[in-house]
Amino acid sequence: MELLVVVALLGLIATAVVLPVNAYYQRSRVEGAANDVRNFLVSAETLALSTNSRVTVEVQQTGGLWTFSLVPANPPPAGSSAATMRTQLELPAYIVVNGLWLGAGSDWPVDSGIPKLVCDTMSRTLNPVTGQQLTASATVRLTHISIAQGRLSPPMVYEVRVAPLWSVATVKRRR
Repeated sequence: MELLVVVALLGLIATAVVLPVNAYYQRSRVEGAANDVRNFLVSAETLALSTNSRVTVEVQQTGGLWTFSLVPANPPPAGSSAATMRTQLELPAYIVVNGLWLGAGSDWPVDSGIPKLVCDTMSRTLNPVTGQQLTASATVRLTHISIAQGRLSPPMVYEVRVAPLWSVATVKRRR
């Protein structure tokens, strides 16, 4: 009988420890993905300056996975350091882009059905449709699929903001 009580207590303690650790793990995966997106967007400015041309950043969902792409107007010359830069970032399947939006979701300009931003050679953030500089930050929001489906609380959202002068920041917010 005492052994059963000890086993039951160990089960309760294990449950009390595993659930918060799992929640922390999922939130840290989203934070890591948000930092990856931030670093990738910062590299758009580097590519624009090294190729001396505009670089378009596109966000697409294919097969359930979100992909960020850098498309320079002039490809970098072969053998240059810019030619070895990563031009595509695929997010893991557990990341939801613009999940649990705060406000209207992404405010990236849409061109041909694809959210896009352009970084020019003067480090300005441009609207790809009008060619005009943005007057406000463009934001993309990331969260974990468990949070979006309501299986994990509190609902945390990581906003990756691109300022009008191509400065990229990550902000953690609760919905």
